[in-house]
Amino acid sequence: MLAAFVDPAQLSNWWGPAGFSVPSADLDVREGGQYRIKMQPPGGDPFYAYGEYRDVDPPGRLAYTFNWDPPTPDDQETLVALSFQPIGEGTRVIVDHGPFKTHERYELHEAGWEDTLDRLDVWVAHQPA
Repeated sequence: MLAAFVDPAQLSNWWGPAGFSVPSADLDVREGGQYRIKMQPPGGDPFYAYGEYRDVDPPGRLAYTFNWDPPTPDDQETLVALSFQPIGEGTRVIVDHGPFKTHERYELHEAGWEDTLDRLDVWVAHQPA
């Protein structure tokens, strides 16, 4: 499952909220490496998620800083920590993301992660075994 988060070709197939696409994803997946993901909403101009990998511990953990470009006044750098736990024939992905400057930014990211993980589930289900 970790590969879906660290391989640009895989990540580009499912990343982002419903309706979004990923025209490009530059990922230097190593502690201290940088990433930059171009996100295209269904209507409007593209924007970027970017940051630095802080913990790369396959197959169980991935952590990185998270920023928006362009930012809004209510944005601040946050930390995303992903844990991957095998369950049966699948993997449970646990997302810990924060802290957020405002409750509204928390809600935006919570909804974004829900959509993103739903898209990941659908994409994984259609991959060859």
